[in-house]
Amino acid sequence: MLVYLGFDGFTSTFQQKLFRQYTTSILNQIFFTTCFTSLFSLVWLLTTSQLTVVAGFVNRHPEVITAGSSSDLRRFPGVQWAVANSLTIVLP
Repeated sequence: MLVYLGFDGFTSTFQQKLFRQYTTSILNQIFFTTCFTSLFSLVWLLTTSQLTVVAGFVNRHPEVITAGSSSDLRRFPGVQWAVANSLTIVLP
């Protein structure tokens, strides 16, 4: 949990720095933040030997893929709007 909180704090601070220092768009920030967290999750699963456990679970319960994907697709526009809107308000 402490590692997560550390990276979460780093992400917010780094986003603010990028937004102020460079002319990056909010969508660019969201994209690269998502890529970083995906890579971090993959590395975490690999280093803790949990990737095979996850793959086994998905293999036994393939409906997880469609349920998770449809949930993410429904939630994605609202989350991205909220993040973009909050960044616009906080960082003029």
